Amino acid sequence: MFKNFFDGYEAIIFDLDGTIVNDEFVWDQSLINVFSKEIISSNPYYGERGQNLSLKIQTILMNNTFRSSLAFDSYYRLVLNDFSNNIEQVSITPGFEEFATFLKNKGKRLLLATNSDFEITSRIIQGLKLNDYFDQIITADDISLPKPAPEIYELAIEKLQLDKSKVVVFEDSINGVLAAEEAGLNVLILLPNEFKPSDYGSKQRVFIDDFETITDNLDSDADTYILEFCSK
Repeated sequence: MFKNFFDGYEAIIFDLDGTIVNDEFVWDQSLINVFSKEIISSNPYYGERGQNLSLKIQTILMNNTFRSSLAFDSYYRLVLNDFSNNIEQVSITPGFEEFATFLKNKGKRLLLATNSDFEITSRIIQGLKLNDYFDQIITADDISLPKPAPEIYELAIEKLQLDKSKVVVFEDSINGVLAAEEAGLNVLILLPNEFKPSDYGSKQRVFIDDFETITDNLDSDADTYILEFCSK
């Protein structure tokens, strides 16, 4: 499927959390570690997949009842510190490094566009030694509205100075997919284990398990792959 699939694209944009790294469960646990002793709501709410940390903490604060009243900044720092203490649990999505090398060898430009802020992004990218793969990194610090707003992808296109047809995006969250599509970009979705294709709506989209799915199918026919995936 994928041997010539990317020939028509000049740039590939990747989301970070849940896309090129498996870290959602680490963030979830950090939120629970910090907030579980504070929340007294009968049905605790810990935010949605794809939200950046600031927005997630804001929604947690708005949707729960608390024993105490720490400031937002205090909760933010506590969660970030807990995550940093467990960052060794974060892993690279299978196949990403091989796939990124394949793209770089073909002369493609690789961008990272993430809802995470610069500090968080730097800790993850440097910790996993992923810096050299990306020509440019755009974080929540560079925009006013995070995904699902399309601003981050509009900024990416502006920086690339390419026609949108020459760019493809890899995302995992519904918010990220909506942001990229609203910006007019084609999207390939790494389907999270807890999601199914119908969770993203009725629009026809291409879903993959991980980047090994691509590197293992560089010589297969596109229609064959899609039929096999849909028959699972």
